[in-house]
Amino acid sequence: MKIIASIYQAALLTAAFVLLATDIVLAAPSEEHQLAQLASLPPGYSASELRMIGTFGDSIVINHTGTVEQIFSQLSIEHPHVDFSNTNTAGVADNANIGKRAHSDVNCIPVQGQNWNPAKIWAISSGIDYLNHVKAQCFVGPYSCVRISCSYNSGIHLCNNNDYLLSHGCGDIATYASAILDKCQYYKLLSSSGTGGQAWDTENFNICVFAERC
Repeated sequence: MKIIASIYQAALLTAAFVLLATDIVLAAPSEEHQLAQLASLPPGYSASELRMIGTFGDSIVINHTGTVEQIFSQLSIEHPHVDFSNTNTAGVADNANIGKRAHSDVNCIPVQGQNWNPAKIWAISSGIDYLNHVKAQCFVGPYSCVRISCSYNSGIHLCNNNDYLLSHGCGDIATYASAILDKCQYYKLLSSSGTGGQAWDTENFNICVFAERC
């Protein structure tokens, strides 16, 4: 009888564990479900395309549109002899003083009025690395947002809250995305770590990081 009782108790424990695991899986929304609810830009902004003007290294001219990943892909076609994955070729701009002086606020997800979900930390880090290895200006029109980087359903946006065309150092923009990454990190059971939020500048523009379809 004791053996039968022990087997019965073990079966109950196993069943309870399976039910608990099922509840956890059902409670944790999948990435596809989150992305199905398309992330929106902040109210009052229209979507436009990034223009980047500058150089990679000292001699390769950049005058392209698209995300930084798309721009690097186009550059690799135009200059097949250059290893664009070797970011040591480009050199790193000195952005430390500029960025920290102009930062005004960093808000982590959930950001009021936004339906954003956290992006993948490693994908955002990759976008930041791209931006840190160009000597270029990023352009965004008045009351517009441009997608600076997007890979693996993780995006970085630059939004201009001014009534004029804004030109800002792409490397400096990376410092705002880095500020979000440093301050806003999320760790959930059964899902990868994430980051997301909105960082403001005193010149009335902001950087947004969130999950979206690329």
